[in-house]
Amino acid sequence: MDKEQKIETIEEKKKANRLCIISILLFVCPIIFKYIFYFIVSIYEQKIGINIQYDTYYNFDALDNISRIFTIINLSLNFIGALSIMSSFGVIIFTRVKYPLNIFAKVLMWLYISMFIVLTIFIIILIIACNVIIDGCVRGGSEFLEVWRNCY
Repeated sequence: MDKEQKIETIEEKKKANRLCIISILLFVCPIIFKYIFYFIVSIYEQKIGINIQYDTYYNFDALDNISRIFTIINLSLNFIGALSIMSSFGVIIFTRVKYPLNIFAKVLMWLYISMFIVLTIFIIILIIACNVIIDGCVRGGSEFLEVWRNCY
């Protein structure tokens, strides 16, 4: 490759940085929107004076109309948030392919990869912990408590 091809122009750098910022916004905005939703629900609960059950998915028919509306909004925010986070990964992959020399895109990609690895490790630890707890309950509570007492 020529040295001219390895140099990133200012216009390419600006375009890549814009795409990286879009990727960050796609990643962060669903979290912010969920907190805004929780804030609106808490304000609405205080004004009306009732407890809104917006996270009761298993018994939807037992909810009143306001709780049904907030449940649908909560489910929609979860779905849109998941799509937004996946699209942020897509945008950063596109940025890395189109602008491979951009340092911001490289750092952001490795940040996403490290977050994915940490999340995967956390899920594996959670599955192992649930397995140990369920196994202890199935074998009998006294043996399970005995094992925990010996650990400490």
